[in-house]
Amino acid sequence: NPGNPNSALSGNKAVATQLEALGVNVGWTNPAFNFTHAKSMLVDGNTAYVLTYNLTKAATEDNREFAIVDRAMSDVEELKRIFLADAERKPYQPLDPDLVVSPNNARWRILGIMEQAKKELLVGVEVISDPEVVATLIEKRRAGVDVRVLVGGVKKVPANLPAARALLAAGVPTRSQSRPYLHAKYVIADGETAYLGSINFSTNSLDEN
Repeated sequence: NPGNPNSALSGNKAVATQLEALGVNVGWTNPAFNFTHAKSMLVDGNTAYVLTYNLTKAATEDNREFAIVDRAMSDVEELKRIFLADAERKPYQPLDPDLVVSPNNARWRILGIMEQAKKELLVGVEVISDPEVVATLIEKRRAGVDVRVLVGGVKKVPANLPAARALLAAGVPTRSQSRPYLHAKYVIADGETAYLGSINFSTNSLDEN
């Protein structure tokens, strides 16, 4: 949510007040970023949860979502460093090779997974509008890769329409998914390498959040 609690997402301010009343230390996200869209949780310094979903009723009851339970200490420690840097309003350059972090390395890491596909490329994402992402998917299709794309329902995300039309025109099977609503963001290349997280394939999400 925005760094200013007065402009917080609907419901967050009320929840923050309830948590503070229980003695929970609540902070607001770093206003240096256009938007803080990440969804993660660290438990007891030894387990990280990397989520595609918000902590909402819709996420758990209505949406297509995923989560990774990560016990690799290098990932857990890196996520803790990022959390503390954001909480203290300090810049941080991620070092862990397994973590895709916007805005630091998301564009080249996600495009890199797409570009490495030789046979099959499966993409599921709520929002797709970034020109470079769309161009890369079309390029892989023209190179003979079996590219298939699922996007969030276009009635809810009309920004998906231009990209979906461009992909379909290039022969990329593309379908919008409303039931369950596709909120997850993932890429699977050749059944061997995957990205899963909270980063939409929009320019803002890749470069500013």
